[in-house]
Amino acid sequence: MVELGSGSQRQVDDIMLTRYACYLIAQNGDPSKDPLNFAQTYFAVLTRKQEIIEKRIAEIERLNARRKPSLSEKELSGIIYERLSDEKSFARIRSKGDMALFGGKTTE
Repeated sequence: MVELGSGSQRQVDDIMLTRYACYLIAQNGDPSKDPLNFAQTYFAVLTRKQEIIEKRIAEIERLNARRKPSLSEKELSGIIYERLSDEKSFARIRSKGDMALFGGKTTE
């Protein structure tokens, strides 16, 4: 039941709202009313929490992306060194790789 301005009451059907609809109602409502003030605070806190989570996920993905070439490089070096027992051959292959990577410049 909803109380009307004239003091009478009217039966109102329940309406199911989406989360986004609740957010829009809360953000556009009068913050001096306690339920709307609570809803605005609730959505502000959840929004900040989500921002922090997304930032942390982006940092983890960035760190994983930086580790991946390093791990691949170590694995490649291990395979090359394992196949060639001669350190000079290993150094020569690494030098050729650096030249290819850096436009013909050697490590010297």
